[in-house]
Amino acid sequence: MPTELSSGQSQLLRQQTILAQFGELALRSDSLDEILTEACRLVGEAFGTDLAKVVELQPDGRTLRVRAGIGWEEGVVGVATIEAKDDTSEGYALKTGEPMISPDIDQETRFEYAPFLIENGARAVANVIIIGGKDRPPFGILQVDSRTPREFDENDIAFLRSYANLLAATVDRLRVIDEAKDSTARLRLALEAGELGSFEMDLATGEITRSARYDQIFGYATPPSTWTRETALAQVLPEDREHMAAALRPETMIDRSGLQVEGRIHRADDEALRWIEIRARADDATTPPTRLVGVVADITDRKLAEQSLTTMNATLEAQVAERTVSLGESNAQLDAFAYTVSHDLRAPLRAMEGFARILLDDFGPGLGQEGERFAGRIVGAAKRMEVLIDDLLAFSRVQRSEVALQAVDPARAVDRALAELRSSVGDPASISLEVATPLPLVRADRVIFGQVIGNLIANAAKFQQQDEAMHIVIRAERRADRVRIWIEDDGIGIAPEHQQRIFNVFERLHG
Repeated sequence: MPTELSSGQSQLLRQQTILAQFGELALRSDSLDEILTEACRLVGEAFGTDLAKVVELQPDGRTLRVRAGIGWEEGVVGVATIEAKDDTSEGYALKTGEPMISPDIDQETRFEYAPFLIENGARAVANVIIIGGKDRPPFGILQVDSRTPREFDENDIAFLRSYANLLAATVDRLRVIDEAKDSTARLRLALEAGELGSFEMDLATGEITRSARYDQIFGYATPPSTWTRETALAQVLPEDREHMAAALRPETMIDRSGLQVEGRIHRADDEALRWIEIRARADDATTPPTRLVGVVADITDRKLAEQSLTTMNATLEAQVAERTVSLGESNAQLDAFAYTVSHDLRAPLRAMEGFARILLDDFGPGLGQEGERFAGRIVGAAKRMEVLIDDLLAFSRVQRSEVALQAVDPARAVDRALAELRSSVGDPASISLEVATPLPLVRADRVIFGQVIGNLIANAAKFQQQDEAMHIVIRAERRADRVRIWIEDDGIGIAPEHQQRIFNVFERLHG
């Protein structure tokens, strides 16, 4: 006669049957939501309850959202959340990794429970953690809920642990599948965006499997039925074929290092000459490697741009060399001009000034008043010509000198300019000077900066109102990474229509 099973044996047999049923589902389905929902239904069936759920741990590591469940009112599954605090059974389970049982939550003094549990009539709860994959946080918690108080014995807990571990393995498998699909999709998008053709080559046979873009690069609208290493090399120009063949030989793949090789091909459809680049690496799955995995790209536009850039650089270098020669000739002419000005023009000028002074010194009374005036004008004109020659030579040196930037203290340049001004002005009391210190340091060529400051201060003092004292103000202000230096005066000024003329060489508006 058949032996009658005890209630405990019947429960154990039912649970084992549930494990087998869930295992079959886990292997058959690739839908995580379908698997989680069915897992809740089966675990509820195993314990004779119509309430069960899976709560998923959110990225913040503190919030659990009801991902799947059975028996709950609308607005719970996919919506309700539980905060895994220390005073909750869920928080304790996540913290310790151990199952947490509450036989009667009305009598529970250790934990607080989410309001939606009470509202849906839950009285007893069993929490078992669903572990994550390698180096991953837990996926969440499997919760069996009962509308009546109930105990969970050691066999129940062992079953729930086994069930949760099987569920964890299933979740991890689906995650790997999803990540692989995502990686494949992203790779496909990247290849399409880069207009790259992908391929795999059997290193033993040379047979190549490839993408449609690969065939398009080689000029095939309708792909050939077979493609080998020799098929590809046949379209490579003879002068590039040897080094590309060497790169694709199986023995070059032994060290598993990647290869990058460029060459020219004739496309199959229009015989157009194109540049291609192949990047590939031996597959790491076997030792020695049996496959070469890589991509091919049409780099004709890049090569044309490089050739154009090379031509432009060569042209530019030739222009620079030509300009350098021209500049050298100009500098030589400037040197000759400076020599002529310094020696050939000064000599007759000094002779003219000397003879005029002799006339004044030795024959002044005999020249008469008019003759003395003309001789004096000759001397004055010679002095002015001497000043113009000095200015011209100084301008020539400035034009040819290299600018050497360094830290310069404007205060020193101002002090030197003011010292020269005081020594050259007949009546120093006629000029009032005001310098707003401190003046900030600047980066400039020390000599040129000093000349600029000196000329501006000298001009300010020179062009003053007749019979009126001159007031000169020197100040500076910062503007971002620049320093603006002001030299202001209350002299005769320059009419707006003439202000551009002062930047012309040796231009002068006043006598």
